[in-house]
Amino acid sequence: MVEDCPTVDLDAVVAAAGYEKVVAPDLAKLHKPEGRWIALPLQIYSTNMLFLSKRAMDKAKADKIPVTWADFNDLAEKMKAGGVTFPVANGGTRADDGQKFEASLAGISPIAYRAAIMNLDKKALEGPEIKAAFEQMRKITNWMDPNVGAQPYATNLKRFVDGDMGMMIMGGWAQGVLRNAGFKFDDFVIAPGPSDNGKPVFLLNADAFIFWQRKEPDLQAGQALMAQLVMDPAIQTMYSQITGSIPVRTDVDLSGEGWSDGQRRTAAALKDAVANNQAVLSLAHNMAQENGLTAAMIDVFTEYVKNKTITPDQAVTRLAEAVEGSR
Repeated sequence: MVEDCPTVDLDAVVAAAGYEKVVAPDLAKLHKPEGRWIALPLQIYSTNMLFLSKRAMDKAKADKIPVTWADFNDLAEKMKAGGVTFPVANGGTRADDGQKFEASLAGISPIAYRAAIMNLDKKALEGPEIKAAFEQMRKITNWMDPNVGAQPYATNLKRFVDGDMGMMIMGGWAQGVLRNAGFKFDDFVIAPGPSDNGKPVFLLNADAFIFWQRKEPDLQAGQALMAQLVMDPAIQTMYSQITGSIPVRTDVDLSGEGWSDGQRRTAAALKDAVANNQAVLSLAHNMAQENGLTAAMIDVFTEYVKNKTITPDQAVTRLAEAVEGSR
């Protein structure tokens, strides 16, 4: 029951700030279970942003940012032919494995992604789009360093910038890590991940604060102030300019100094994706499903990445079985 929930009802403060009007619908819904706001997201990442090494692009004699998966695959082959050792630079953690699949499926069909991954529709989970996603995922893993093991993606950033690796499917947090490591914006390009219908697909991952009920008047006052600050455009601006994310608020102006072209593209992609109902929740980062079900699904993805004898058809069956077994 809502009245038994030990969380603060933030509806009034959210309404006063006009906050819900400028937040992606699926993200808003996630933070207001049972119909009322109990948590506030601060920053957004899209887990399927595409990072391109400029040196690898030069090796491939390519200057066009890939839009579809066919474009991506074509560029990967050109990079390989041009001397880029590994056209894909992702790491080998479980979240990374999950991102490979969710980017593949959402880029093929955000409608199928919503049905299968977010709504767990059995027919969609066994549908042709899931098989196509596993096929694309296999292509991605074939372009990766097979010795990546369970290393984080950041292990490969120097090789990526140097052009030994070409493309990276990652969240905007990689921008912050690249910049803090001393690399320059001239070293890479950030663009929306591949989308076969040509319109940006945005895999939402957000950091948020949950507000728990407290009896102390000073803490209650502090929570009210904290809520106002989290929703403040100036605070969201400051935070995102440090981390490489974009503000949760879609009305924040990113045209001024302190923002990268990649962040501007990310923000534009979010607005476009929301307008076209192509903003969906990330599975790899526990946004689309609860932890236990997420873990069972990612087990399937990780085994598929590591064991190339598993066919896409077998992977489809295993994914559907993992979901059914975890319900």
